[in-house]
Amino acid sequence: MKRALPGAPQSGSALAQLEQEKNVNISAYVAVGYTFGKLASIGFYRHFNSIVTASSPKLFIMGGNDEFTSINQLEDMIKKMRSNSKVDTEIVANVGHFELESPTYDALVSKLVLEWLDKIVIA
Repeated sequence: MKRALPGAPQSGSALAQLEQEKNVNISAYVAVGYTFGKLASIGFYRHFNSIVTASSPKLFIMGGNDEFTSINQLEDMIKKMRSNSKVDTEIVANVGHFELESPTYDALVSKLVLEWLDKIVIA
C-alpha cells in the first residue's frame, strides 16, 4: 500500500490518488499554509494540479507574512481554481508560515475551519 508523504505539497498527490485509484469522493479541502510560491513550484508543481483541478470546495488559510507564498501568488493560483469550484481564503495578518503551523495558532485555525465547514454544509 502506498502512503502519502506528510506536508502540504504532497497532499495534492494524495488527493489525486484517493480520487482516481481509490474512487473516494473528496467533499472539501482545507490547506493551512499551502506553498504556491515560485520556488516551491520548482519542486512541487506536479502536486499542485490535483488541488487546482479538484471540484470540491477549498479553504486556504495563510499567514500574511508567509515566507514561501505571497498573497498575490495565492490569489493568482485561486483565479485558476474558481472556474471549477468554490474557493475561500483566510489571511492571518502579521503571521509567518511556521508561526501559523505552530500550536499558538491551533485554536484560531480550528475556529476558521469549523466556521467555513459550517458555511459550506449549510449552503
